[in-house]
Amino acid sequence: MCNYRVSIKSVANLSVDIRRKMLTLYLNHYEGCSESQMLADLSDKREALVLYFGSEIVGFTTIQVYEHEWLNQPVRIVYSGDTIVDRAHWDNSYWQITGFHTFHR
Repeated sequence: MCNYRVSIKSVANLSVDIRRKMLTLYLNHYEGCSESQMLADLSDKREALVLYFGSEIVGFTTIQVYEHEWLNQPVRIVYSGDTIVDRAHWDNSYWQITGFHTFHR
């Protein structure tokens, strides 16, 4: 049985608890970064994909989507900001597969 799941959440609707857990993960994996830096970056994004192992947050990526026109056609640009997966979960491909399908829809 797979204990992983990915949840896509609007940044505006992230609970204080989820933000705190994301911040802890971020600060544990990036040297020279601060809480204010991470929270400022998060506030500039539209959504977050949050990776859970059971009920524990073990990874996330932040997402911004831009609508643009190119060659007279509308295009959607998806920008992924900070991406973190706890080292203990690096060997799991669930994150990549689910993330791809989320953007593909």
